[in-house]
Amino acid sequence: MKSTFVCLMLTALASDGVCDPGKVLSHTKLSSLSGGITPLPDFSLYGVSVANIGDVDLDGVDDIAVGAYVEADGGPERGALYIHFMKADGTARATQKISSTQGNFTAVLEDGDGFGNSIAPLGDFDGDGVPDIAVGAWLDDDGGCCPGADRGSFYILRLNRNGTVKAWNHVSSTSGNLPAILIDDSDRFGQSLCNLGDLDGDGVVDLAVGALYDSDTKASPNGGVNTGAVYVIYLTPQGTVKTWSKISNYYGGFQHTLKNQDRFGFSVCSLGDLDEDGVTDIAVGAIIDQDGGWSRGAAYVLFLKPNGTVKNEIKISSFEGGATQPDVLLNELQNWDFLGHAVTSLGDIDGDGILELAVSATGEDDGGGDTMFSDKGGIWIFSLTKAGTIARIRKITQTEGNFTGVLDDGCRFGHSMANLGDFNHDGVLDLAVGAIGDDDGGPLRGAMWIMQVSDKPWTWLGESLPGAAGAPKWFGEGPLVAGSPTTFSLSGAAPQAFTMLLFSVAMAPTPVLGGTLVPAMIGVPAVAFPVSTSATGTFTWSLPWPAGLPSGATLYSQVWISDPTGPQGATASNAISFQLP
Repeated sequence: MKSTFVCLMLTALASDGVCDPGKVLSHTKLSSLSGGITPLPDFSLYGVSVANIGDVDLDGVDDIAVGAYVEADGGPERGALYIHFMKADGTARATQKISSTQGNFTAVLEDGDGFGNSIAPLGDFDGDGVPDIAVGAWLDDDGGCCPGADRGSFYILRLNRNGTVKAWNHVSSTSGNLPAILIDDSDRFGQSLCNLGDLDGDGVVDLAVGALYDSDTKASPNGGVNTGAVYVIYLTPQGTVKTWSKISNYYGGFQHTLKNQDRFGFSVCSLGDLDEDGVTDIAVGAIIDQDGGWSRGAAYVLFLKPNGTVKNEIKISSFEGGATQPDVLLNELQNWDFLGHAVTSLGDIDGDGILELAVSATGEDDGGGDTMFSDKGGIWIFSLTKAGTIARIRKITQTEGNFTGVLDDGCRFGHSMANLGDFNHDGVLDLAVGAIGDDDGGPLRGAMWIMQVSDKPWTWLGESLPGAAGAPKWFGEGPLVAGSPTTFSLSGAAPQAFTMLLFSVAMAPTPVLGGTLVPAMIGVPAVAFPVSTSATGTFTWSLPWPAGLPSGATLYSQVWISDPTGPQGATASNAISFQLP
């Protein structure tokens, strides 16, 4: 009887509630006009790359690096990198710039090198207690025929605590033990970078490096034009190349056929050990893939072997990738969306035990004035099975995912992404997203969005009112899928006490009896449900989650307990919210 009543109560509440996608909880913006950074030069394309580099300054908040590869410090398009020392509110407390003229970076950058186009955190690579980074220079001409050869390279930067460069080394066709024959003119090796962890077990982190214009002509005269490749680079403790493997049309066990201009390797990220075989797996973007139409783009999930070759693979595109419906994106992707511009693992943000992969599409036109070429940009969030297929899809754009920031046409929101973890320790995932076409303060200066993203059905909201036994705790468990087991439980309350379970479709924190009443109980649909705690101060009930509730609705709950040891004779649990998937 109790479970039936609860099902009816929740159904009534959710049916009257407002559907709230709940993807983006809040955001801040770093640009020439906001976020605590100094004004950027015009045409910087700030936000082309971003990485969480750890807590460099030891203030308890992780710091980020952001690339601006067109900046002209020391010469045109030499590029630059910004180290932002972050505050918990997502703004920058201070910034250190690294370029030809700043940051104690003594490498000789040449005009047009494009330093800063990609970034990978390395952890404490040299063991001095300070995080270090790898930085791409995708237009570097080392070893090439002439200026403009654009072979590409990357740098290992060992940082000081203040964000300046302590030491560096360069990996290119002429340095770092990278075989000169490996990279051709125009390959743009270093377009993307990611930390693979210690793939070969030698105690040194290894890298995946994208070369989006690689054409595999060394393997075959018909190797294709700008098909792209990803190199797995095994590093020495000195930051040079120990050995390598290549993944492309002709190398590395890759089974799909890349076509001309697919640009496989435009982006790359680690997925951790997705298939639980003990080896790190990766996602790779191919932004010009033509599945389903012109330049819709694609992403690949590659299950790796310890030697850096491919054991198995899944393609995500208009034609492939669904767990139950292979063409799950057929009617979702549009021509010139450029899916795969950036890829990053979000971990398990919805609590269902499987990983979420964020894949950006900078040509996305949601909310744009031109329905085909507004290029505001957007992010797809794919829940992946352990086989790498899509189990569920969500989207963050100008019109979806609860994102309330203003994106102008041409922003290309999603050009870069980085999982910041819970960088401000508030229990919610933080995601950095670059928008290189943002015009704050001047043309194409670029911007970086720091967003709190959550898709867990249960969120802890705090606001308990403790009594003599401490703070009562109120929990919810279950995926909130129709028919699935769901459990509400109270602990730490007064024994055999009269309590009121409160449920509402809205939150309006209000001071009550020395505490805070979180659910809104007046003016919106709300229910107060009386129960009694056990002799140990607990209360639990389980029920099958009712069918027919509207997807996206959010409910709020809290428990108030009669307790003579509490302020004015009462205590209260923390509040929770739960969002229906």
